[in-house]
Amino acid sequence: KGYNIGDFLDVNKRLGVLDFYLAWHAATADSQIFFAKYIKERYQGNILTGSFYGSLGCTDFFSSSTASGTQRILNSGYMDFLAAPGVYVNRQPGGFTGQREVQDSFTLRNMIFIIEEDTRTHLEIDHFKNLFDYYTIEDSINVLKRDFGRNICENTYAWWFDQHKGGGRYKHEEIYRLFKKQQEIAGETYKGDLTKSNEIAIIFDEESLALISNQSNYQLIEYFRNYEVARIGAGVDYYFHNDLSNPDMPDYKLYVFLNSLYLSGKEREQIKAKLKKNNATALWVYASGVVNPDLEMPFDINNITDLTGIKTNALFERWSTKFKLCETSPVFKDL
Repeated sequence: KGYNIGDFLDVNKRLGVLDFYLAWHAATADSQIFFAKYIKERYQGNILTGSFYGSLGCTDFFSSSTASGTQRILNSGYMDFLAAPGVYVNRQPGGFTGQREVQDSFTLRNMIFIIEEDTRTHLEIDHFKNLFDYYTIEDSINVLKRDFGRNICENTYAWWFDQHKGGGRYKHEEIYRLFKKQQEIAGETYKGDLTKSNEIAIIFDEESLALISNQSNYQLIEYFRNYEVARIGAGVDYYFHNDLSNPDMPDYKLYVFLNSLYLSGKEREQIKAKLKKNNATALWVYASGVVNPDLEMPFDINNITDLTGIKTNALFERWSTKFKLCETSPVFKDL
């Protein structure tokens, strides 16, 4: 119906669509802030408040309305934590249960992210056993250790969630012994210095979620984080791009901008200032900065060049992701 430019919403003609989704998500966030404020005031701040919000993965980025208002909640001062389960792809033994929240942005604001750790086990119904390849107690123990280790390394918090009536997912003596040991380890860990020294920051953008297709959000955010980032062999931290102007945000050697598609002129200057501070490196992933809301025509390929310094063009044709190996090339000679 003429609402798109390739995979993007045509904000030059249909900016109201973007405004609608941003407003919808913000309203859901505001409703949670409203009730958190009420509880804080009624109990003189003596009760912790939190909610499920902020999923950037394993969710519908449009109709679920719980993605692009996260910073409103983080900055409100009325919420102490947000929660979400891990995503449901790549949970197999040897895989990685990636998360949905931008948790180091929480730390900047003295908030925490609590994972609803619904790790499946071999005690599940057949559907989940087959889905995640958990068939033995050894499989279950290994993935429970893996997910616990991730929490310790990434400085996140969690509760183990058995949603079966009467229990069942973890109803095994070896699992109970493991939980007891892990609780002891966690207790000792959180007494110590939790300062991280990672050199890579992964950067997310909220406004861009409603700018591009649901599938592209999965590719840029969930799958990249859950498969590529999980396997690079280096620790990373997670922030919203707005945090780059926060003086409390640490400096990093490498900033990976996953979906920073929608950036105002002021935001571009803040990003450039952070990068120049210690001659850091930026990795721009897919059309970074293609939309500048300050301009009369917000969508422009030249906006990418303005942000990245890389001359860019767009080919408005459909191309198949089919590749041919050229046997004469030295790159492929040993394949």
